[in-house]
Amino acid sequence: MKKKGGRVLAWSMFMLLACESHVVIAENVFTPFALQTEPPTKRQLRKEKRKKPNRMSKGVENVLRDIFVLHRHIFSFDSFKIWASIFPLFIAARMIDKKIHNCFYDPCRHKNTNQMPSWCEPLAKNLIGVPLAIFGARTIFPVNKDVQQTSRMLLLGLPFVLWGKDLIKKIRFEENLRPKNENFPNEDCLGGFPSGHMAEAMYTAVLFGRRYGVRYGLPLGIVATAVGITFTVCNRHFFSQVIAGAGLGVMYAYAADKVINTNLGKDLIFDVGMDAQGATTFGVKFRF
Repeated sequence: MKKKGGRVLAWSMFMLLACESHVVIAENVFTPFALQTEPPTKRQLRKEKRKKPNRMSKGVENVLRDIFVLHRHIFSFDSFKIWASIFPLFIAARMIDKKIHNCFYDPCRHKNTNQMPSWCEPLAKNLIGVPLAIFGARTIFPVNKDVQQTSRMLLLGLPFVLWGKDLIKKIRFEENLRPKNENFPNEDCLGGFPSGHMAEAMYTAVLFGRRYGVRYGLPLGIVATAVGITFTVCNRHFFSQVIAGAGLGVMYAYAADKVINTNLGKDLIFDVGMDAQGATTFGVKFRF
C-alpha cells in the first residue's frame, strides 16, 4: 500500500510541476518584447532573466497556498456537515456488516464464497487510475481554464486523501479491522477503515460532478459504486468501511471545489465606468 501511495504521489507531483512549468512557459511567450519593433537591449534582457526565477517560485508558492487553503476548508463547518450526514449511514452499515460478510465468507472453512470472477478485483483496483490519468493530463493540455484548475486540484488533493486514510488505518480500534478473507491470515487484520480506493473514486466523482454536472458525475459515480461493491463482495472491506472511504473522498472534493472557485474568481475582473454619453457601464473580463 505504501508503494502504491508513493507512486500516486510521485505521479501527482510530476503532473503538478509540469502544469506550473507550462504556465511559466506561456507567460514567457507573451513578454513585452513581442510588442516592440526594436530588439531588446542587454539591460532589458538581464532584467527579464532576473524575473524568471520569481515566476517559477510563484508557481511553487501557488501550490503551497492551495494546499493550505484546501485543508483550511477541510477543518470547516461545511466538512462537519458532510461527516454529520455520513455518520448515520456508517452506523446503519455497521449494524449489517456481519450479515453482509457472512454472504461471502465461510468461517468454518476459512473460504470466500459467492465470489465475483477473479478478474473483477484487479480491474476495480486499476479502474480508478484511468480517470486520474485522463484528467491529470488536462493540467498540461487543458480545454479551458476551469478544466485546468479542476484537474490541477484533483492531483493536488489526491496525495492528502491517501495520506489521510493511511494515518487513520494505523490506529487500532474495532472498526479498523478488516473482514475475514481467505487471502488474509485467519486472524484480526488492521487497515480496513476507511477504504482508500473508495475515497479516491468518490473524490474524483464528486469533484468533477460538482464542476460539470451529470455528464461527468454519473459515469464516475458508476465507477465508484462498482469499486465499493467489488471490495465488499471480495471481503477486502466491510460495507461500513466503504461508506467511510466515500465520506473522506466527498469531504476533500467539496474542499477542492471551493479552492477552484477562489482561484477562478481571481481571474474575473469587474469594471464599472461611464461611456461618452455619461451612461454607467459595467463590464466583466476573464483573464486567460
